[in-house]
Amino acid sequence: MLLSKGFEVEMYTGTPAGEVVGFSDKIVATLEGFVREPAARNVEYTTAPFCRYEHLLCELLTPRVRLRDYLKTLGNYTIIPGSTLPLGGAQEFHRSDPQNPYHTYIENTYGTNVVTASIHINIGHTISSSNGSSSGSTQCWRR
Repeated sequence: MLLSKGFEVEMYTGTPAGEVVGFSDKIVATLEGFVREPAARNVEYTTAPFCRYEHLLCELLTPRVRLRDYLKTLGNYTIIPGSTLPLGGAQEFHRSDPQNPYHTYIENTYGTNVVTASIHINIGHTISSSNGSSSGSTQCWRR
């Protein structure tokens, strides 16, 4: 029996100069596998759980490449590293989903003082297949 690992990746979008521009509504509507976060400024994707690191690398990087390519179609935009985001200056919380009660909690509890651009590693999914994956094979992008 092998323990698998999967990732939840949250990231912001904006200009190469670091100005955050929220495109979560467009990204979620256009790119499969991306979901909304409480603030419209960022999005999240989740990888499938795998035991072999070469599969995880592909699953981790391929959505980022797809997102970068999509952002280029919108203009001069890119992925903004969460570690570079300033917390000051924002006066208004821009909801990505006004009907979501979890988003209401985040807005009411933290307001604009929250930065959720992190990677969560999920460990411990049980897998018994011979190739170490929980779902079919994956093909990695090449550049």
